Amino acid sequence: MSEVTLQINGTDYEIACEPGQEDRLRELAGRIDSKISDITATSGQAGQSRLLLMAALMLIDEIEEAGGSKSSDDSVEQAQVYVASVFEQMTDRINKITDRL
Repeated sequence: MSEVTLQINGTDYEIACEPGQEDRLRELAGRIDSKISDITATSGQAGQSRLLLMAALMLIDEIEEAGGSKSSDDSVEQAQVYVASVFEQMTDRINKITDRL
């Protein structure tokens, strides 16, 4: 298992991943960070968990809108599971940091 540091909204997150997946995770984190930048540009800063949730919802909505066929449905489901997993890891990390404070 490898680890990669992802920066989203100015916060670093250590995420475990399969070897060789680091660049893909950085790319995905960049997309999440971009969504959060869009959200904060229009709505202002909010709690990190709320921003991550809003970004995840927006990305899943985009994925579902792009889907349609059975193979797309499978891809959407896999993407949703992945985004939920990353979001859960980030939320756990935020909670651990908050608990230490």
